[in-house]
Amino acid sequence: MAARLIGRTLDFDSGRWKFESSAASLAVLCYAVKQLISKISDAGFDSLVRHVTTLDCFKCGIVLEPAFREDADNQPYAGTTFISYGQYGSTVWDPPVSEGHRRFLEINICDRCLVAGKDAVLHVDKVPRAPIYNYQPWNPEAE
Repeated sequence: MAARLIGRTLDFDSGRWKFESSAASLAVLCYAVKQLISKISDAGFDSLVRHVTTLDCFKCGIVLEPAFREDADNQPYAGTTFISYGQYGSTVWDPPVSEGHRRFLEINICDRCLVAGKDAVLHVDKVPRAPIYNYQPWNPEAE
């Protein structure tokens, strides 16, 4: 579903929203709520929820099964999810942070690949309420 307002197309299904004024924002918000209520009553709430199936292992490509039977976003069994909000110095991923909006990349590494690559993994322990981080080589047997 798309709506046209003040010469801009707003695509509600993909989450792209552009506002040219506070009046436009309010008008779009009211329209979106009306459309959502209409969709919910027509199809039920479950049809509006988008779930991401579990991603495969980033390193070896093995298919990781979901840890839960119900729909859950990327919760692998026998794997770990890693998230990056960007890295200063990266030439491919360092998006700007805008107020109230954070973008991130998410990958899964299967347990076998994580343990096999343990020499390239740091275990970081953040001291509560202090700007101190303790970096150590990761030892999976000590966990």
